[in-house]
Amino acid sequence: MKKRNGQIPDLRRTPVRKLVTFNNKSAIITIDETDFSYTIYIGNPEIYCIDVLISKEQQSDTSETGHLSKLRYDSTCSLEHDFKREVDTNNLLKILLTYIARNYKYVKSLTFQDLSERTCDNGMPVNLALMTYLWKGQTWYQKNFGAYLEGYNKERFEEYETKFQENKSKVTWAGLKSMMTPTFPLPEDEMKQYFESAKTWQEFFRPIVDKIGIAAFCNFISNWIETFFLHFFRVPFISIQYNLPIKEYNDVQFTISDYIKGGKRKTHKIRTSRQPRE
Repeated sequence: MKKRNGQIPDLRRTPVRKLVTFNNKSAIITIDETDFSYTIYIGNPEIYCIDVLISKEQQSDTSETGHLSKLRYDSTCSLEHDFKREVDTNNLLKILLTYIARNYKYVKSLTFQDLSERTCDNGMPVNLALMTYLWKGQTWYQKNFGAYLEGYNKERFEEYETKFQENKSKVTWAGLKSMMTPTFPLPEDEMKQYFESAKTWQEFFRPIVDKIGIAAFCNFISNWIETFFLHFFRVPFISIQYNLPIKEYNDVQFTISDYIKGGKRKTHKIRTSRQPRE
């Protein structure tokens, strides 16, 4: 470890906390700084719902790429404990990406493994990446935030995706039926017709979602989706690394103020987002 003026550098400083306010909700942004990096957390004083690590500029050859360690839903992500699934999660991630774009301009993307989950109405958790890809052909992050694959991860995914679609033509309806839940959301004849007329897995599952809705679809796949993907895709989605582009989002209004313990804030505003587009 290099010394400065004969002294070992102070690696960790006192964390800085800011109050972010959006849509009548508020949360705390905590910036934990060392000599080499920033870790940005967003949530309440006890629970962090977003966790991002960024290297300081010129501290490494990869400082343009940070890492999104965590994005999780919890009703207590806001100080008011009224955080809403999907809408507020989307807004919080947009605020984070906008904050990074404005304050750490050298950072161009965040790497991450997609661990996102959705709890179905039947109480079963489902991997959101698998569920969205199954009928959209894209993960939730790709669909909503332009996440992408590059290099080895892109080549690897494309190889397994090709085999995944090839397996669609090899499996019979009876074989697939034995893997799925015994209770279908639609008459079996209709399900079989969708299956036999589809060339890809998405062409099979998409009309089912269109007809029954995403909530009922979540219930339908919750017991067998993991087994299905391990059997036909052959590689866990969570092992694949995605890139999330850094950009400003103008469709969510927010302000950032100095945070004082207890939820009070100074009246001086640090930053206000642009007005959303019409």
